[in-house]
Amino acid sequence: MSIILLSDLSFGYEGSYQPVFEKLSASLDTDWRLGLTGRNGRGKTTLLRLLLENKGKPVSRAEALERVFEDSENDTNVVDVYINYLRTKIDNRFRIRLISTVRGCGYMISD
Repeated sequence: MSIILLSDLSFGYEGSYQPVFEKLSASLDTDWRLGLTGRNGRGKTTLLRLLLENKGKPVSRAEALERVFEDSENDTNVVDVYINYLRTKIDNRFRIRLISTVRGCGYMISD
């Protein structure tokens, strides 16, 4: 089994001032594959970025709705659906608990 170690990895799109993620550290088995798939522009990467920007602090469903989906009038269930999607793709795949539920507050990525 080969392992890839990532340490303080940052990524952003050319021409964008906001990185997709910064200072990400992880160890990955080379046999694993990870892809955040789905229709472009739906909020998968933006939601993950919001959680990473607020690492160690809970992000409420209302804040995620407003900042990621730009629709504070929509049902907060859409945030739960996308969090579950990210957990399926990241937490379950790598057997980690990256995204935590903070009861009464929302979701967060721990330090």
